[in-house]
Amino acid sequence: MKDLLSRIRREMPDTDKDRYDAAYERGQAQARSGLLFGGLVFGAMFGAALMYLFDPSRGAGRRAELASRATGIRKDLARTASGRVEDLQNRARGATIEAGFRNPDEGVPAHAASRGDDRAAKASNGTAVIGLPADGAPGANVPDPIKPEEIEQYGASGPVAGATLTSLEPEEESEAAERDAKRASEGRAAG
Repeated sequence: MKDLLSRIRREMPDTDKDRYDAAYERGQAQARSGLLFGGLVFGAMFGAALMYLFDPSRGAGRRAELASRATGIRKDLARTASGRVEDLQNRARGATIEAGFRNPDEGVPAHAASRGDDRAAKASNGTAVIGLPADGAPGANVPDPIKPEEIEQYGASGPVAGATLTSLEPEEESEAAERDAKRASEGRAAG
């Protein structure tokens, strides 16, 4: 028993530096074993993935499906990015118009003209300039998006989303009446 105790005392470190060195060596050994285990797991997973993709009977189909999914993701990302770019361009264009550096009549976007969308042209035609700063001030040349007819109908705040118009142009009024009558007749036929 005394031999055992003396042997343990000889092997135990007697200074703080010795204790630190022993702990450091244990930590290094644990780190090496952790890296070894992680490498083994990674290698096994990589090998399983290769076996899955290069299986002689179904591997070609799996690779084609993977390529198809990757192409779909790439197209989705490209569509999202182009939408964000277009949004930022429109915001920058609006900011330059509001700051008075550009006229709203300058350049209807090509994509709007190509699809027959004349909203950009209508926004600058027939709008009233109400309550804007004097000429030369930033924003002086920006037309008010609220038309005089809308001010008479709805007040200075303009139309509210989802509100119905109380008066329309004669041709718009007849089109609206025809649409309403058609919807009503479809509703009766369905019911």
